[in-house]
Amino acid sequence: MAFEVSGSVWKQYALGFIALVCLIGFLRGETREVRLQVAVAVAFTTIGEYVASVCMGGYTYRFDNVPAYVPLGHGMVYLTSIALARSRLFIKYARVITTTVIVVCGAWSIWGISGLPEQGDVGGSALLCVFDLSV
Repeated sequence: MAFEVSGSVWKQYALGFIALVCLIGFLRGETREVRLQVAVAVAFTTIGEYVASVCMGGYTYRFDNVPAYVPLGHGMVYLTSIALARSRLFIKYARVITTTVIVVCGAWSIWGISGLPEQGDVGGSALLCVFDLSV
């Protein structure tokens, strides 16, 4: 974090390259289907980041760009969710984990649209509804 916060745009590019190398390394043992899913996730989040940040101005990054490591990081998070979903722990406790996620995220979402926080999160609540429908 400190490396990026005080660094130049070139350090940001270096972090993007490191993220790319790591993601490729993580994908080496995966099936073609999983690699394709991660590629789609990275493409989708790249578009989403540019639309929400650069085009709509919903939030800004330090250099008014989308750092390359951000969408790649989303790909790593997606890959992590796949790995966790097929783990013995998550298979054994799937119902408990699902219920816990829905309850905790539901409470957080309600708080986000309650008017209590300085800046609400209607988008997060909408995405939670999509998640809940897919479960």
